[in-house]
Amino acid sequence: MAVVALTSIKGSPGVTSAALVLAAVWPRPVVLLEADLAGGDLAFRAQAASGGPVHSTKGLLTLASRVRGGGSVDPRVLMEQSQMLACGVSLIRGVTSAAQARGLSWLWPNIAAACVNADVDVIVDLGRVDRASDVMELVKKADYLLPVASTSLESVMHLTEGLQDLMGTLSHAGVRNVAPLLVGDQAHAARDASDLDGLLGRAGLPVMSTLSLPTDAKALGRLEAGEKPDGRLGRSSLIKTARVLAQSLAARISTEDTYSTRLEDVAQGSSVAEEEQERTRANGHRPVPPPPPAPAGVQSRPGQGPEPEATSPWIAAIRNHSEGGAR
Repeated sequence: MAVVALTSIKGSPGVTSAALVLAAVWPRPVVLLEADLAGGDLAFRAQAASGGPVHSTKGLLTLASRVRGGGSVDPRVLMEQSQMLACGVSLIRGVTSAAQARGLSWLWPNIAAACVNADVDVIVDLGRVDRASDVMELVKKADYLLPVASTSLESVMHLTEGLQDLMGTLSHAGVRNVAPLLVGDQAHAARDASDLDGLLGRAGLPVMSTLSLPTDAKALGRLEAGEKPDGRLGRSSLIKTARVLAQSLAARISTEDTYSTRLEDVAQGSSVAEEEQERTRANGHRPVPPPPPAPAGVQSRPGQGPEPEATSPWIAAIRNHSEGGAR
């Protein structure tokens, strides 16, 4: 199944909130894994399905205990170590402190392998990462990595500089689907996403087009309090936008899984092999995978083209800073 990881470079731009909302509206069976090395938050913010607090008897620590031996792991282990929140999300509660996380440092490869082999999709809240973080083992296994930023000058600049540091490691590990997620005012979402695309493009970062989620503290609070993401809550801008985003990501992952299965059939000598071999002879090289349909908001970054007019306040601040430095 698929692994979708959310992270930040610095600050608190809303990684946990975005992960919770995406998990709540994900169109396939999914579990939310809190893997923030500084400690998870949802045990304190969200309500369990029982109506009480999220218990500490199951979570990341018990998952680590189940996979510590390595080798083959039961695909059901993630769901078994999760507990249901009142809003309908299956949560694997994170550690409560950085000290607990340090005790897991040698187990992250096993945890990452369990996520890849799970019988459900996994949305991972990584918290802050850099290329030396222990949780890079999870990053390297992600089908999609969503670095989260807020619509502020400091957040987008930290995102840009952090991605410049990370992209070499990600590329070496084969992580190609990196799509920034910008959290901010819905009224300016298209403008802000376009401006961030331009900023990252000028920095030469090979990432996908920026995705967007609106800030909606009231809707988020209702979700954390246990309201399910349908009915009246489902009509909020936060849930509606998250649902479209989740469906787009899941559709693209399904398309990529289908193509991977087809390649496996070719390798096993299925009837498709002759077609692939003929295409290879005709083109003189191994055929590249056909591009999957590009859902809304998940397109690859355009190549050359006119740069959109930058109107975001933080873009203006960047220009003013650059011009001041030049003088």
